[in-house]
This record gives sequence, structure tokens and C-alpha cells, in this order.
Amino acid sequence: MKAQPGVVLDNNGKQYQDRGWAWVVMCGAFFVHFITAGCEKSFSLWYIEILDAFATNSATAATLGGMCAAVRLILAPVAVMLCDKYSTQSVVISGGLFSCVGLIVAALTTSVPGLFIGFGLVYGFGLTLVFTPTLVVCTVYFEKRRATALSLSLSGAGFGAFCIPQLVAKLLSVFGYRGAMLIMSGVVLHYCISGAIFFTPFDRSIKIQDAETTPTQRLSLAARIKAKFVFLEFFHNSLFMLFIISFIFNMMGSGPVTTLIIHYAEEFGLELHIAVLLFAIEGGVQIIARSLSGLLFDQRTLKKIRGIIWCADILASGTVVCLFAVITSFTGLAVLMGLRGLFLAIYISHQTLMTCDMCGGSKESGLLPHAIGMTQLSKGVGILLGSLVSGSHHAVVTLAQPIPRHLCDFPLKIRVLLGSLKDITDDYHVAFLFLGFSQMLGAMLALLAIICRRHKTFRSFAEKKSLEGHCDSQETLLSSIVEPSNEQMNVKSLEETEIADANGEVVVAVVDAGEESQVKELHLSGGTWETSGLPTTKLTYGSEAWKKLIFP
Repeated sequence: MKAQPGVVLDNNGKQYQDRGWAWVVMCGAFFVHFITAGCEKSFSLWYIEILDAFATNSATAATLGGMCAAVRLILAPVAVMLCDKYSTQSVVISGGLFSCVGLIVAALTTSVPGLFIGFGLVYGFGLTLVFTPTLVVCTVYFEKRRATALSLSLSGAGFGAFCIPQLVAKLLSVFGYRGAMLIMSGVVLHYCISGAIFFTPFDRSIKIQDAETTPTQRLSLAARIKAKFVFLEFFHNSLFMLFIISFIFNMMGSGPVTTLIIHYAEEFGLELHIAVLLFAIEGGVQIIARSLSGLLFDQRTLKKIRGIIWCADILASGTVVCLFAVITSFTGLAVLMGLRGLFLAIYISHQTLMTCDMCGGSKESGLLPHAIGMTQLSKGVGILLGSLVSGSHHAVVTLAQPIPRHLCDFPLKIRVLLGSLKDITDDYHVAFLFLGFSQMLGAMLALLAIICRRHKTFRSFAEKKSLEGHCDSQETLLSSIVEPSNEQMNVKSLEETEIADANGEVVVAVVDAGEESQVKELHLSGGTWETSGLPTTKLTYGSEAWKKLIFP
């Protein structure tokens, strides 16, 4: 409908942000990350039990973990689209049920295919429906305190990494593989409790006074299809795609370390229960780092440079991974795992925040959830590639003929995985170096995207593309847009203004806007334009007048 002058919008939908029920939602997200990260860190323990219970090889057992992680991340855009169609609450509860059923199937099955169906597909898909919507919901419920809320909720991953591997180790020693898996199926059912509180406890209705409506033209079939796949708009934004590619390299270097480190520690004589303590050290550091880093990133003085700080943190994390290649003592590994926990906590806690900053004008147009889904997909691709190349997921192949010793000083029968560094070199040193340098490359790409985003020319182009792309599929009414009597108004373009991405505000200064005022500011906050003392009217989002105002 088209609203006429005189409309007053009472947008109750903003009363929940940064207060009240929003903090309850943050607690629910905390427990989701607690369970998810804890179960992920425990896979090295399940890996050993699967080898014994199913009499399978290491290739099959390790591929199972990679499959679960890949399904969780790569199907993230599907979870976002389901949230658009239904609700975050129903999707997360469904994910909890899928996760529970998947682990029950994994506990009761007696065949490897059944294990792949239960643990790899069903449980992995359940995690998809839980994890990505939980990331999105915190960005919806928080605006001014978004960095703090995200870091506090993600600190649950640190607690989970500290506690759940210890719990799983105890369950395995008492109940064995099948009993422990059944108990853990009950643990993941607690996802449903967190999902149940992801609702909006207020009246979302919008009150309209003195409004006239006119019928709108029905969108074409192509426009309706495009509206359902709005994440495709990001392919028009070159800077955001560069940012997405950086996630592939970041996770290529970061993800496989968790799987490699236990086997690496066992190679130089550490017992399993001692090696597991490395995860406890990492988790303990993450608890503190994740909780405090959000307060740091929400400081006004750091908001303009927090993207650069985030990239420097990734660079430091890659350096730590490289150092694993030269450390062969428990003390050294403990120190490195503590440092990795610190840098990884900052990196992971603020991935979503950096995505918000990179989205620019897209976050108020409904594209932010899809942007988060795209980052999760790229992380899944990165984990798969890193695992394959580094050799953390082994495929054991015996060559019919030996490799000549002048080419490679290996045993006559070696394991090969399409170029797996671990299998080719027969140690983990080159694998850790590859992972570390991959993460450093990802940091450089992310830094390039963020710096270009801050530059006025690139920033204007990226935001204009995002706005123009989305207005083809959706028209949104924004209240209180200034319509000065002087048609030749002088408006500063976006490249001449400061963009406060973290708070969801776009500030545009209106200069010489008729007789009413000489200089005023328009603040876009939560889809509502707010002005002071100027005549107001309606302006359709994406119209020619809108584009003239934003991009003169």
C-alpha cells in the first residue's frame, strides 16, 4: 500500500532491542553455543570409539566428522530461508529434534552407512537448523550492544569446550560408545528449550493514523522468485564477495587444527587423557576472551578500527598455528593452545559483527540473515578444503607400486589423499604450516575488503549496488523522510558521511533544505527515518526520489 502525508507509525518492534527479553534470548544463544562447541570438540574422543565399535578404518571415522561439520555450515542458507518462511523459534526447535534423532540413530545402528545417515546427515542438518538462526537472532535483538551480546553468547562455546569433552570422556569410560551416545542425544534435546525462548513477547502490530491506501501492482514472477533468493544480491557486491572468500581461507587454516592436535600430541608420547587437557586450556581462555572482547569492540573509540583489529587477530592466530610445527612438548602445546584460544575467541565472537559492518545498507533491508548464512557456507567450504589438503581426514590408499626413493623418502607403502600433506610428508609439520599460512592469507583478504569498504569510493559503490539490487524485490515504507520545498536541495552523498554500521545507523546531512532549516540530519535506525523540526512525508524505498536523496 502507498501511505499519504499525515501517517504516524508506532513501531513497537524496537522496544525489545538491547533490554529486557533480549538478554533472555542471549542466554538461550549461550546454551546453544555451549552444547554445539562442546560436542564438536569431543569428536576426537568419538573418533577413537567409532574405530573400535564399527571395526572401520581411520579414513571412514574421520570423514564422518568432516561430513557433519560440512552439512552444518554449507546448508546454513537453507536454515535462513526456513526462518524467513516460518520463524526462528520453530526452526531451532525442529533442529533440536533432528539432532536428537540423529544421535539416537548413531547409537543404535550397527552399520557404517547407518552411522553416516544418523550422525553425518540427520545430526548435521539438525545443527544447521539450530546454529545459524541462533547467530541471526542475536543481531535482531541487539543493536547498540550487539558486539557485547554476540561475544557473551559465543562465550558459551568456551564453557562447552572446557566441560563437555570431560563429560564425554567420563560417559565413554562408564557406559561405552552406545550408552554415551544415547545420553548425549538427550543433552542436545536441550536445543529445544533455547529455541522456545526465541520469540517476540510484544505486539508487533503497526498503528497507522490518517492514512489512505491505494492498491499496488502485483510483482512479476521473476521478481517474486528473486525475492525468495535475496542472498543472490550479494553476488553483485564485489567487496562482500571478497569478504566471503576470506572466510574460506580463514576456516581452511583454523578448522582442521582441532582434529589434528590430538593425534599430533599422541605422536610424541602424550596419553589421550592428557592430550584432552589441551582443549580444556583453550576453552578456559576462550571463556574470558569471548566475554571481555565484546565490551572492547563496543567502545565508541574503537568502532572505526575494530575491523582492522579483527584482521590483526586472525593474522596472529595463523602465526600460532604455524608454531605448532616446531613445538613437541606438553608445556609448549599448552601455551600455544592458550594463545590460540585467545585469538580464536576474538575471531569467532565477532565474525557476525564484522558481517553486519560489511553489509552496510543491507542490514535494514532484511539481507543480514542471508549474509550470515553465506558466511557459514563459506566456512564449511574452507573446513572441507583444509581437512582434505592438510590430511586431518585420512583416506587410506595403498599404492600398487612404490614411489622411488629419490623422489620421496617414504615407506614403500604410503597413504595418499589427493595431495594430503600429512600423508605425503608423513608428519604434521608441513600440514600446520599450510594451515597457518592459509589463515594469514584469509586475514589479508578480509583486511583488503574492510579497508576498501571504509574508502569513500568503494563504499558508495558497494552500498548503492546493495540498495538497488534489493529494491527490485521489495518495497518498504520509511516514515519521516524530509521533503523540502526547494527541489534543488544539496544533499551530502554517502561517501562524504560517516556510516555507523555497528549501531545500524546511516547518517545523511541535508544542507539548505528549503526555508525550514539550513542543516539537519536524518538518522536511519531500525527502518525509521527520524528528523527534527522539518516537514515530513512518505517516500517509497528504492524510488527515484529515494535514490536521488541517497545517491545524488
